[in-house]
Amino acid sequence: MALTDAPSSRRFAMLAVATLALALVATACGGTASPAASASSAPSVAAVPSASPSPTPTPSPSPTPSPSVAPPSAVAGVDAAEGLRIAAPYSFTEMPAAMSQIFQQQFAASAGPMASQVSFGFRQVNGATGQAFLVVMKFPDNSVNDQVFGQFTTAMGTSMKAELKTTTVDGIEVSSGSSATSGGIALFHVGDHIFFVIALVPADSLPIAKAVISAN
Repeated sequence: MALTDAPSSRRFAMLAVATLALALVATACGGTASPAASASSAPSVAAVPSASPSPTPTPSPSPTPSPSVAPPSAVAGVDAAEGLRIAAPYSFTEMPAAMSQIFQQQFAASAGPMASQVSFGFRQVNGATGQAFLVVMKFPDNSVNDQVFGQFTTAMGTSMKAELKTTTVDGIEVSSGSSATSGGIALFHVGDHIFFVIALVPADSLPIAKAVISAN
């Protein structure tokens, strides 16, 4: 199915869910504090009136501006979904370049400084009832365990106002559910890899997750 077949509002809703996913995982895996919070916590120094006359200020050279720091970006040149297979009746194709770039930018922005430690892989899933994508996120070693992943899925369900149900597939727990505004999702983790299915038709998400697990 061509990318243009899905209504724009639903595509961006799917993107919003995916972006939220990374933000929640980054937080659970030790994301940094908000810059605004850090700024507000800095003590302010109140002006103290002085009885003595103020000295005439001596002109000083303007400081040389420091080079700006570029925003964090994901691990360059690493495809976290490389070599991944999916069982019939589904197949993978590379995600359209424009959509892949949007996902990459949104994920990197959501992860903040942690983005430089995360690699991504994106695949469009063919053979589903509606449009569907698979996002693979590889986090630093030993940063995602069952407890962290459980906190993440709970937060996802609350944010989406959806009840995520757990299904065991070949020994791997898959959490899946649907939202009236963003279709269906299914997610699971294997070590520090998190697999995230986003489907326009809610009923597609769990079967796609099962097909990925059974083929690898």
